[in-house]
Amino acid sequence: MVINEAYDKANDSANDSASHEPAGKSSESRPEVAEEGYSVPPAEDFLPTPKGPLTEFERMPRKGSLLPGAVFFALMTGASILRWSDPDRFYYFDVSRESLTEAHQYWRLATAIFGHGNLDHLLHNLPIYLFFAWLLHGYFGWLASVVLPLVIGIVSNGLTIYFYDEQVHLLGASGMIFGMVALWLVLYVRFDHRNWWVKRVGRAMAFALMVLVPQTYDPHVSYLAHLTGFLCGLILGVIFTPLISVYAPVKLSLNNDQIGESADA
Repeated sequence: MVINEAYDKANDSANDSASHEPAGKSSESRPEVAEEGYSVPPAEDFLPTPKGPLTEFERMPRKGSLLPGAVFFALMTGASILRWSDPDRFYYFDVSRESLTEAHQYWRLATAIFGHGNLDHLLHNLPIYLFFAWLLHGYFGWLASVVLPLVIGIVSNGLTIYFYDEQVHLLGASGMIFGMVALWLVLYVRFDHRNWWVKRVGRAMAFALMVLVPQTYDPHVSYLAHLTGFLCGLILGVIFTPLISVYAPVKLSLNNDQIGESADA
């Protein structure tokens, strides 16, 4: 090919010039290569860039973070089984506007969080609750994973039944769970320092739309509870953010270099 022929000619001319070079003059005495900027870079330039300290959400949640969520869900399972076995006896695992205005059983705003209508209802809430309970407790502790979700669930139940008829009964943890999702998004926007804040807000809004917009409609599902829970999570998240800090030690599965980098951070 033409390229190969040109390359061979260039090599031949270079060899001819080298053969006419005076004897005793070594190639080391030619500084022109270095002066013209064609010197080989040092080997250090090809080494990988050292990793910086791990940021908050690059670290794994602390060990045992799933335990509080697992215990709480076990309580919800037990309460639901009791209600399924005898709804008349264990009536207090749901709440209605009538139970508040006439019977003044305000504590049912809290106990209704634990009861569920059937096994499908309970299992539907299981993965999303355990996931966000694990994240919130692993990164932010008891206030974000237990205390605030309970408050969100109670307030969400009260707001929801206010807009329903007096005889409509509400039960389940959906309002609390949607509030936990909103709480996580607020804390993510606040503490994720890897990305520009506009990017963080955009991601949070996109995720919120995916969570809030249902894919199917079920007349037995309280979508109003989802909305009120999510709004409560946003509001309480903004209010309590100054009292929350990130706590996420690195898992032992990381290598020694990453552990050293995280310790320096």
